[in-house]
Amino acid sequence: MALFNMRVHHGGLFGYENGVFKYLKGQSTVVEDIDGDRWSLGYLKSNISALWYKDPTEDDYERHLKLLGGDT
Repeated sequence: MALFNMRVHHGGLFGYENGVFKYLKGQSTVVEDIDGDRWSLGYLKSNISALWYKDPTEDDYERHLKLLGGDT
């Protein structure tokens, strides 16, 4: 079992503010100690248009934000 932490941004959008690409107008929540084999965000395809992720070791959202295409 591998545990991990995840920051979830919701209710806003990614865009530019003062020339910097970042998350705007939403909320951010950190979920800690998630079991990598059993986790779920509870989102349904009918309530979201897309789910994006970024490697936590990378700082640059503009170059490292990627569309999640499946659960693998």
